[in-house]
Amino acid sequence: TAKAGIAGLTQTLSLELAKMGITVNCVGPAAATRITGTMPGAPAVIEPDDVPDDEWNRMDPAVSSPLVAWLASDESQLVNGQIIRAVAENIILMKGWADGPTINNKGKRWDATKLG
Repeated sequence: TAKAGIAGLTQTLSLELAKMGITVNCVGPAAATRITGTMPGAPAVIEPDDVPDDEWNRMDPAVSSPLVAWLASDESQLVNGQIIRAVAENIILMKGWADGPTINNKGKRWDATKLG
């Protein structure tokens, strides 16, 4: 599948580019979008304007943004060749095709400065 190809490419490039000081990682977001909303059995897509100010949509595609920002920071310079999922308040380090170690932000949206 395409996902397996991306995972393999991530791991291969991480090995090849490490000697140049370049890190390569893959983010696997979990999100509900207008496209996923067309699939049979998919939950309804929640529009940003429909979310109360004191809540957040756990399936918003932006949930993965703090992880991406952290991976682009100097703080993640030793992270290389990893497939990391961002699912609601969980950040999951994948081990092959299975979930590995997980950190949970107790129902809150992640902040990039808190990930390191």
